Amino acid sequence: MNNLYLKTAWTDFYGWEKLEYAWLFICTAAIALTSLIMGGGVIEFISSVTGIIGAILVAKGKLSSYYWGFVATVLYAYISYKYHLFGETIMYVLLFTPMQVIGGVIWAKKLKVSSDGERADVIKRFLTNKQRIIVGVSTIAAIICYALFVKELKGSMPGLDSATAILSVLATWMMVVRLSEQWYVWILVNIVAVTLWVQTALNHQSQGWAVLAMWVTFLLNSIYGAYKWSKQNS
Repeated sequence: MNNLYLKTAWTDFYGWEKLEYAWLFICTAAIALTSLIMGGGVIEFISSVTGIIGAILVAKGKLSSYYWGFVATVLYAYISYKYHLFGETIMYVLLFTPMQVIGGVIWAKKLKVSSDGERADVIKRFLTNKQRIIVGVSTIAAIICYALFVKELKGSMPGLDSATAILSVLATWMMVVRLSEQWYVWILVNIVAVTLWVQTALNHQSQGWAVLAMWVTFLLNSIYGAYKWSKQNS
């Protein structure tokens, strides 16, 4: 089984539909082109490309999404710090980077392996209606409290920064425990993040555009993920 975990680094790309391969190429090419034209820098480029590849693999329920995600989260924490987005920085350093390791371990124990032993997809779960209400109310309260904390740190755009961070925490937790509802939260995260990075990129002229392109593709991919994960495992 350990050998299977290692093999997912390349076998997770086997057997996709042509449109899915095209989507992978279009997303990475769009980020690369944006970075080249706008001059965002090597770190922004690598973080953005590894991030979107990881997100696409999550949408397909693939274990190797955590390999790519680990690289993306470490670099994104540095980028957020550089732009004084302290809410993002704290969350990515203290939570999201460790969760890439924890999530990978948990997913590795919940894989559905194909008959030929070459491919493995994670087994999906769903919240009850009562759980959805509890999660929603708790999330709103957390966003308000965290925004007040970030404001005290003199961070940029504490409201948007905090909403992105808290919603990302929720979506990451849902992803780790394999809940299908994660994608609706990711859609909200990505809408807020796009707004945040539009303002950041405009304020920093030539920088931040590769990250903005990443979040736009994340938004589109989260819609795709919601569609894929809304189906029960066959």
